Amino acid sequence: MTPRTNTAARESVRLDSKQPLLDECARLETELERLRNTIRKHEDDICQTAGKALGYYPWFKDDQKNFPGADESCGVCVGDHVAESITDELAKRYTDLRAFIDELLEIEHNDTDAAHWRIESVRIPSGLTLYVGGNKPKI
Repeated sequence: MTPRTNTAARESVRLDSKQPLLDECARLETELERLRNTIRKHEDDICQTAGKALGYYPWFKDDQKNFPGADESCGVCVGDHVAESITDELAKRYTDLRAFIDELLEIEHNDTDAAHWRIESVRIPSGLTLYVGGNKPKI
């Protein structure tokens, strides 16, 4: 064996001994990519659910000029939101509406005093339509 072939043979043995590590690295990279895709989908699902629940984000399906072929399955455009920021917005909206309902429940059902309906007395959250009349709501 010449020195050149001897060196090549040793290099081949070294690579062969590293093959299990290289295979494990490739498997881990594949798993990492799968996990990243799962996280991206989960993040998008949260944003879509919260965006639809908030009710004021535009639907892609309603803008066929910019999103041709978009349908309801394409969801809503939540802009730069991520799951944490849009759920913070949803929680704030829920808290505002809950406080509003609590204020309404404090008003006597038969009380017709206009002072109770002044803007300072009951703050109506934006985007909410208030229907007056009927029975006292039960929460």
